[in-house]
Amino acid sequence: MDTGLISVIIPMFGNSSSKLNKVFIESLSVFGEVLFVSNKNTDPEKISHYPLLISNHVCGTETLNRAYHEAKSKWILILEPGEEVSLNNLQKLHPEQGCCYKAVLESGENEFAKRNYAIRMIPKIENNSVPFSGNLVPDVTEFIYSNKLKVSGSSIIIKRSSELSDLNYLEEVHELTPETPMDSFWQAVYCAERQKFYRAEKLFRQSMNTDFLLEFYHLAARNGLAISLFEQHRLDDAFEVADESVLLNNRQYTPWILMHKICWMKSDWIGAYQYLEKYLETEKYNSESGFDIRMSRSDSFYLLAEVSLYNGDYSKAFRHLEKFFEINNGEVSDEIPEKLLIFAAELKLKEKAIFYFNEIYNRHTLEKPDEKVMNRLLETLSLIEDNGWNDFASNIYEKLIAVYPGNHKILQGWLTSLIRSNQLQKAKVLMENIKNPNIKEPVAESFQFFQ
Repeated sequence: MDTGLISVIIPMFGNSSSKLNKVFIESLSVFGEVLFVSNKNTDPEKISHYPLLISNHVCGTETLNRAYHEAKSKWILILEPGEEVSLNNLQKLHPEQGCCYKAVLESGENEFAKRNYAIRMIPKIENNSVPFSGNLVPDVTEFIYSNKLKVSGSSIIIKRSSELSDLNYLEEVHELTPETPMDSFWQAVYCAERQKFYRAEKLFRQSMNTDFLLEFYHLAARNGLAISLFEQHRLDDAFEVADESVLLNNRQYTPWILMHKICWMKSDWIGAYQYLEKYLETEKYNSESGFDIRMSRSDSFYLLAEVSLYNGDYSKAFRHLEKFFEINNGEVSDEIPEKLLIFAAELKLKEKAIFYFNEIYNRHTLEKPDEKVMNRLLETLSLIEDNGWNDFASNIYEKLIAVYPGNHKILQGWLTSLIRSNQLQKAKVLMENIKNPNIKEPVAESFQFFQ
């Protein structure tokens, strides 16, 4: 699509005018027309090339409608200050008559990345249509339904420099009377963010009690309701709403995570495992709900390991914890390789046990012995010896005695493991050393880790 055929309307409410900067204003030059709408004083020098419409209303709905009718292009794009629209993505669009387009709003990066959906491009209809409605946040949902517009499957990508919802602005308007379902939705979002969950529950229900709510916002409202119930410790009600949500659309994250948490709280380990697995299956795809919650893959596999352990399944616990270890490139707390060593011993996986033993002790500076680390290892040696891995055990004892010379418990364990592994000559030398500490013949070989 030729961006010269698009009129851009830029609403500036709350503190959004503070995000007007040179880079943002220069990015607007590719569009055929730009109109600014503000309800506060805006520095005219910043937008001297573009018309500015001033609204006396806090959210400027009427003035936005005036800007829509004054716009000359066939397509209207709504942008907010500080947003960066993907021109490459926009130019690839092939607008269809009778369609409007949602934007994928993205904020943050990597594990802090968030995304939301909003209708941001609508056609110019030459009638007395009132596209924007709402007493809190201008919204075009009723305009879409009344003109029988379709929401296209194609999306516009917009990056935001700030959070997806402006809580400061919502704080200014949250006491206003909601006029539309989306007004109720945004009030509910504000209340949930402020941990007013009883009020949020009422508002989410109110927003859903209508046919004029787009699907991705309906899912977001339903999930917001489930979270509000969960935070009030109404676990059965929250589970029921979350379950209904995935029946409507299973490509979303919040319901699976919520049902996992509820099962965990009820010690239903099978359910907790199944719902977290469902989340991981779904997480491969983009959510079809606005305002969704995401869990990192790292945390997901760690929790799967914990649930498997509670359920008594050491094999699954080991597999998931090893995946957690791999995702983090081994940069985890000492507790993780210690657990993996124990699981490997329980499952009789000798090579894995050797690997995680080395992982633990390669971490520590052996010139400064750590008694706590040594004691934890001695606890795991019983599992290793129970498996009959006496050669492995004797190597561990040999390493330990090089760091803790003269430790009676280590010497005794080493002697036993040498005899059990049929290293009788070495056992004999060790016994002589124990009986006569003045003997100079070395027992422990050079201290090298298994490779």
